[in-house]
Amino acid sequence: MKSARLILALLLLIAAATTFAQQRGRRGFGGPPDVIAQTRDALSLSAQQVTRLRALLDERRQAEQAAQDNIQGKLDALAAIQEKTPPDAVEYRLLDKR
Repeated sequence: MKSARLILALLLLIAAATTFAQQRGRRGFGGPPDVIAQTRDALSLSAQQVTRLRALLDERRQAEQAAQDNIQGKLDALAAIQEKTPPDAVEYRLLDKR
């Protein structure tokens, strides 16, 4: 019975440690990873290639922001239309009968 409790306690400890380690891995220590440095090191990029990579990432970020702004504008327009008073359903029925 004692060995079963000991095994259960060890399993719970391992599960807790694994969960803690996974959460630490997501959050990291000291901020987000430097994607450009990791890519530079993994691909042995030259300084010119790193500069171009930075430019491409900045362009992508700007394009994403422009797309988000466009979508938000359309959502705002849709919300404004939905806030208007709905038309009278009886009026539509009268028009259909003509």
